[in-house]
Amino acid sequence: MFRLSVAVLSLWLFAACGDSLAQVDLASDGTGVDDSALNTSLFPSTAIAKGVGKRGVFTATVAGELVFRTTGTGDVDLYLKKGSAPTTSVADQKSEGPNSSEEARLSVAAGDSVHWLVYGYVASTAKLDLVSPDAAPQQTTLELVASTSIPKGTSKTGSYTAAVAGKLTFKSTGTGDADLYLRKNAAATPASYDVKSEGATAVETAAITVAAGDRVYFNLYGYSASTARLVVEVPGAAQALSVNKLDAATFTAFSTPGGGLSSSGRSGKFLIDNRAPATKVVHFFNGNFTVSGKVPDYAKYHFYFAQKQCAVSDTMETFNNSTYFTNTKRFFAGTVQTYKLGDAQTLTYAIQFYPDDIIAEETLLDGLKAVKAAIAIPSVKLMFVATGPQQTFARIGAQATALGIELKTIDQVLGDIKYVALNNGQAWGYLKIFPADSSMLRPIDIPVFDDLPLDLSVVAGTITRAYQDVNSHVNLKAKERNTPNMVLRDASLTHAVLAAFADKPVHLTVTNEGFTLEATTPEIIAAKLAEKLSGPWLPLPIADDSRLLSFDELCPVMSSLCFNFSKTFGGKGNGLGLLTGTLGRVGSYGTVSTATGYDLSPRGFGVPVKYYRDLIAAPQNAALKAMVEALVVAEKSGALAPAERNAQAAAVQAAFMKAYVPPALVTDVTARLNAVNPGVINFKFRSSATSEDIANFNGAGLYDSFAIEATKADNADLSCRIESETDGVVTKLKVKPKSVQCGIKAVYASLWNPRALVERSFARLDHATAGMGIAVNPSYGDEQANLVLVTRVVGTDSVYGYTLSVQKGENLVTNPLPGTLTEFNVASFSDAGRPPRFSTTRYAKPTVAEPVMTTTLLTPARMIEIVEIAKKIEIAYCKAKPSYYPGGNCNDVWLDTQKPLSLDMEIKVLPDGNLQFKQVREFHGR
Repeated sequence: MFRLSVAVLSLWLFAACGDSLAQVDLASDGTGVDDSALNTSLFPSTAIAKGVGKRGVFTATVAGELVFRTTGTGDVDLYLKKGSAPTTSVADQKSEGPNSSEEARLSVAAGDSVHWLVYGYVASTAKLDLVSPDAAPQQTTLELVASTSIPKGTSKTGSYTAAVAGKLTFKSTGTGDADLYLRKNAAATPASYDVKSEGATAVETAAITVAAGDRVYFNLYGYSASTARLVVEVPGAAQALSVNKLDAATFTAFSTPGGGLSSSGRSGKFLIDNRAPATKVVHFFNGNFTVSGKVPDYAKYHFYFAQKQCAVSDTMETFNNSTYFTNTKRFFAGTVQTYKLGDAQTLTYAIQFYPDDIIAEETLLDGLKAVKAAIAIPSVKLMFVATGPQQTFARIGAQATALGIELKTIDQVLGDIKYVALNNGQAWGYLKIFPADSSMLRPIDIPVFDDLPLDLSVVAGTITRAYQDVNSHVNLKAKERNTPNMVLRDASLTHAVLAAFADKPVHLTVTNEGFTLEATTPEIIAAKLAEKLSGPWLPLPIADDSRLLSFDELCPVMSSLCFNFSKTFGGKGNGLGLLTGTLGRVGSYGTVSTATGYDLSPRGFGVPVKYYRDLIAAPQNAALKAMVEALVVAEKSGALAPAERNAQAAAVQAAFMKAYVPPALVTDVTARLNAVNPGVINFKFRSSATSEDIANFNGAGLYDSFAIEATKADNADLSCRIESETDGVVTKLKVKPKSVQCGIKAVYASLWNPRALVERSFARLDHATAGMGIAVNPSYGDEQANLVLVTRVVGTDSVYGYTLSVQKGENLVTNPLPGTLTEFNVASFSDAGRPPRFSTTRYAKPTVAEPVMTTTLLTPARMIEIVEIAKKIEIAYCKAKPSYYPGGNCNDVWLDTQKPLSLDMEIKVLPDGNLQFKQVREFHGR
């Protein structure tokens, strides 16, 4: 357990000890360089006019490789030729980059004469050095993309910031056919690049010359379904692992995109060695340090680094306790995170500690003084950001202000960021600023919203003015679909960037550090969509089972057998069975529910999908069947416009509400209501589709559920209707009358919602095989609160924990009413011996009329209870399904940020204060 505990804290920050510039020992790592090797100056810094060349010759005294290198300003080009003078058109080797940092190499024998030409492409200043063979810089290879599958028509993108000037060589290897595109300081695409390599395989090489600080964006594009790995070779073999003084260029080179509790900006790590408090030493870490192309553990985890560099002999437990869980610190461990706040055009550099770090105010001030003294950035704006509730600063405000350090909490900071990347990626589509009717949007549109609409279907990317909950359906879907999603709080019709592209074809790129919009063409947009829709239609399972089984019968005890009922009862019904098997029933020995004194999951039953298929096949419903089949054919053709789809879907749903329901179905369901929940009148008929909660498609929010009353009579003609209550967005649908027969038809009709059609088409799920079950459980009335919990910290791998979103009453967590906000918490973990620590990054605004709250909706004790139950669910789920966490110890799955999957849970606090875990599904995003 403590192995994982150290990893928890170490991934938040790195550590180093020793001199001001720490380098890896050559004998142990093979990455050192011989500092005794010297360069030979062929001419000193000299002005070179445009169109003028400076020439010379060098005679080799020994065989080997000669390296000629220019540095300076402007733009010169370098040409080499053995035996005679080169020209700009005739040379053995040349280097013609866009600046004066050029390098060219020639292999020579002793006595060879090498003629050189430094030519002024523009008016420049340059010097030329000959690097002796011993001092020729070796190449350091950094892995940018680990070997991964790249589906046809999709990309793996990212960037690399050059720490030194020179030539960067990007190389991909793998299978299939992947192409490589590079671009400096802007996103690279197959249409926009500085350098490209488009061979017929996945083995590609592209080189680009850079200055220190240049950021090179890469795009590894799947021309066909491929598997590829990408590395970059950078000049020089030795890398600085840490420095004691941090300037802006070093921060850029050492830091990595994103951060702990925010995806904004860049994050760098530091460790303060406080073993001798009078002579503290601050070490800033290189988050891009590699050995043989990989980041070693001693550069990821500060415990291992401290062992290597500081001769620390502590156990992991002892090291953690003396670093994080005490005010008498031997080490301070933290990060420097950049933010762009409000209207400021300059960055704020925020000093932050791990959310679970116990750091008293006077101890905190001591650490802030040390970090400030070690930051050498002119006019730097410094801030301390408290990431945990125990990190207070009331007593040290005056001293911090005197130091020039502003003090804020994480929710205050995140509330002042205008741009937030919720899901990085690229999209090609038409920019629609504040569209009037979201139902008319297409998968080739990129809408800009004030607030996310409840029923948003597939779009190419999403931008909102309102801050989204990272646990919202739209964001979780964006992560599973790999579509970009971002917050831009000053978005408007006159926004300087957006306005120029309104209703035009654009290419949107979203990264942690910013977004870009550039023009594209309708042809490229159409091609990108065609690539995504080029796969075969995937049939959904069909099971012939007519049993109405209770959740207890679906999963009496959690085991692998409990996962077999999704094809029979749909995703939601199967999930409720899984919760029953995991949490058990009150009164049963050793169950979680017995420990709480009440049932933690609802008692109910599933209506199998076969009943839906029987209704469609009934002779009395021949017209309905024909309408469904016609809609399926039209949708699969890909030719339906949004208005056409909406009209056909509405007609099919209306036909369902008039459909014939076999009397036996109503009789059987009514009898089961009374048997499973005797004396209960009010129930919820919950949609439970076979196209729901399956791999890479959770279907959340696509289908509808309805409240019914077991004793409610039908209309004489058995007709039913659906009414909606609106308050800015659709919040509730009601079936009238609330009879069993009408509830069945209303749930079945929701299978054909327009947004469900588009989502299934995008995922290539065959509509002809889609089916709908019903999960039935009691309706409990107005709840105190509702919650969404995901068993990872969504959007980052650097904090171990869960994310917990909370909303008061029945206001939606995933898409709250306009003018309201959902509370968002990160439950950060340290180890099994400590309860989670809650960092509230946003407080709730329950109603339009109420102000934003200043306290959490639930007490810390109640949130701890919920998180601890969720841990038990994840551990049990993991043990019952080996593919959830292959090769891992399920008892520790909650402490692993790299686990391939996580769980998405829905929870209610009922009117009596009891908890109700009402849904569990796999989440396949990060």
